[in-house]
Amino acid sequence: MYMLMKESHWLAEAGDYVSYGIQARDGEEVIFTISDISMDGKRVGELVDRCNRENLSVVHMQDVIEDEFFCPEER
Repeated sequence: MYMLMKESHWLAEAGDYVSYGIQARDGEEVIFTISDISMDGKRVGELVDRCNRENLSVVHMQDVIEDEFFCPEER
């Protein structure tokens, strides 16, 4: 199961900011955490919901995040 994570960060150039990441769990065991994906919590939350609905394997999560947030849309 994937979970949305809300995190507080600080950068010298930007100061304090909140971003969102994803954590994969198997029951109580944390499989992995990907932090600071985006400051758009709604968008990260929608991705978490979609991954849970589709039963996405953890081996594909990095590619899915890169495609969703860091690859320009084809037009």
